[in-house]
Amino acid sequence: MKDSAMRWAVEKIGDAAGRGQELVPLWRSVTDVLCEVVPGIWDACWYTVDPASLLVTSHFRQGKADVPEVLLEELVFHEHFSDDVNRIVDISRSASGIAAIHEANGGGPGASTRWRRSLTVGSDQELRVSLRTRSKEAWGALSLYREAGRPPFDTDVRTLLRTVAPQLALAVRQAHLPIGAHDHGTADTPGLIVLDRGSKVRAASPGIERWLGRLPDGDWSAGRLPSAVLSVAATALRAADREEGAVPAPLARVAGRSGGWLALHGVHLSTAGGAGTHEAAVVIEYAHPERVLPLLMSAYGLTDRERDVVRLSLQGRSTAQIAEYLVVSTHTVQQHLKSIFAKTGVRSRRDLVGTLFSGGAEPVPRQSSGGGSAGPEDSGVRTPPGAGT
Repeated sequence: MKDSAMRWAVEKIGDAAGRGQELVPLWRSVTDVLCEVVPGIWDACWYTVDPASLLVTSHFRQGKADVPEVLLEELVFHEHFSDDVNRIVDISRSASGIAAIHEANGGGPGASTRWRRSLTVGSDQELRVSLRTRSKEAWGALSLYREAGRPPFDTDVRTLLRTVAPQLALAVRQAHLPIGAHDHGTADTPGLIVLDRGSKVRAASPGIERWLGRLPDGDWSAGRLPSAVLSVAATALRAADREEGAVPAPLARVAGRSGGWLALHGVHLSTAGGAGTHEAAVVIEYAHPERVLPLLMSAYGLTDRERDVVRLSLQGRSTAQIAEYLVVSTHTVQQHLKSIFAKTGVRSRRDLVGTLFSGGAEPVPRQSSGGGSAGPEDSGVRTPPGAGT
């Protein structure tokens, strides 16, 4: 790849990431740029992940491949269920944040279930990169594919992806900022859906279609399950298979299609005698503010000390009480509040509570009283995430 092409691609992708657009248009724009400078791209798969659990929360693909929907579901499910190579969770935790399928298993990808399934529809080469901020916080991932017989992705492609990954991570992070309160309506009873080891639906609670329709991808009427449901169920089954009884139940926090936050919990089901039924139940409900708060503070780019100030403010503590607790001056606390207000776009502590909880369940009322600017990494328009298969 020529230096001029590299610079052009980095600039174009940076512009796209900085527009504050929804995710599907962003994925499309960036894929088009990559296809301009990287020869032989056959397919591109984009993912969002919960930065805490690294569970896949949505999936979008764009390419020339004619891939059956059932295969896409299987691939998302086995992303968290199997012990495959180059899983998104492993790449997100790796030092480099990028890996190619043909480098796995000593240069032979044959042991990879994902590679063998992809080969059935014509794909051979795979290059995956984690969309991580400069502080190594993962918000998504990208997989690029080439057809069988094509050469591997070279060093220039890796350099390009690693260069633009932090910008794309910030775009995903900013897309998770709240867009206003969500009307919970009458559907306040959690939904439940049961999946087996083959990712097939075995049971579901009444009204489950409403809950599934609030998730960013999938189509219940067409028989396609959202990625978050598949990843949570797969993780619960994986833990049961490995008898990881002490492992917490998998949890994914997902921004809804039209605002609000959803929490998905997974649990492995057993018979009365204790034998595993090889099924997993996924409970979908509106996320309690305390579950969403850490993610939102991260999405706003708050520093560790600013997060401490937010938590104490939400407990109703005064500026003097926060200063005493953190062993700093009241002036320092006021400066932190000023920076927090600037990053979140509010003017008072009361507004801060409303902003942080506007996308989730109603917060427990707390006492509030009422002030840096965000750096380049933390700027951007707040738009809701959107994704779909």
